[in-house]
This record gives sequence, structure tokens and C-alpha cells, in this order.
Amino acid sequence: MDFRLVWVWRWQENAMEERIASIRLWVTVSLLRARFGEAAMAASQYQLDNLCAAVDRNRLQISGGTEEVMHQDDVAARFESFGWNVVNVADGNDVSQLAQALDAAEECKGRPTLIIANTVKGYGSLIMENKASWHHHVPTEEEYRQISESFRRKLEEAEH
Repeated sequence: MDFRLVWVWRWQENAMEERIASIRLWVTVSLLRARFGEAAMAASQYQLDNLCAAVDRNRLQISGGTEEVMHQDDVAARFESFGWNVVNVADGNDVSQLAQALDAAEECKGRPTLIIANTVKGYGSLIMENKASWHHHVPTEEEYRQISESFRRKLEEAEH
């Protein structure tokens, strides 16, 4: 797996009032790495229930749609075959759905969890949304202004 690590520390009090640390490891996964299968199987073999991986399934890659350029297999079935708990998030751009998925990952015991977040690339930006070309594009000053304005409007809508 191509791990981009995020450490989450949660402190708990035990019966003897000693402080103990409970570590939860959150990672994002690049499914195009050849070695990810071994790591995924090992995580299941060793019952790493404190491991939660997330896949951003926006159906775009640098040169177009994933189904047109390089068909993606059933990611959920693949990870389930490795022994993982799989949580599918219908709208990965919805923070409340992501929070529910993270809660489900914490509740799962005895195996790692994969969260598949079905997202829209560039969500919230009128010029970036669902466009593969933004995978590697650096915005001009004018584009940056437009993007910022789109996000500002989206935030204002959410607050009202």
C-alpha cells in the first residue's frame, strides 16, 4: 500500500486511573501499487483493527475516466477477499456520511477497515468539478480567484 499516514491519538482512563494510549492508524490507499495486496493480506492476518484505509473513488485519473482508460475491478470485493471490513460511502463529499463510516471503522473489531468514498473530483468548484484535467493542473491567478469564490459560496450556503 502507498501509505500516507495520519496518526490519531485517543487517551482513555483505565480502572487503575493510569493513562493509556489507543492508536488508530488512518491511511489513504493507492490501489495501483503492485505491493498493496501483500500488505492488505498481512493487515487482515494480524487482525489490525486499528487500521483504516480510505479510497477516494472519484472515477477519474490523469488522462480521463477510469472506466475508459483503465477499468477498475470491484475494490470492495477485492478487500473483502483479503478479510477486510468494507464500508461504502455513497457520497464521499458529505462529511456526515464520512463521519458515520469512520465510526463504523472504529466499531469493527478483529480486522482492518477500508472506506470507499465515492466522491466528485473538485467538488464545489464550478471550474474544477468532475474534470480529469485538474488532476495535474496548477490554477492561474484568475482560476484561483474563481475557485476561491466557488468555495466561499458553498461555505456560506452550508452555514445557512
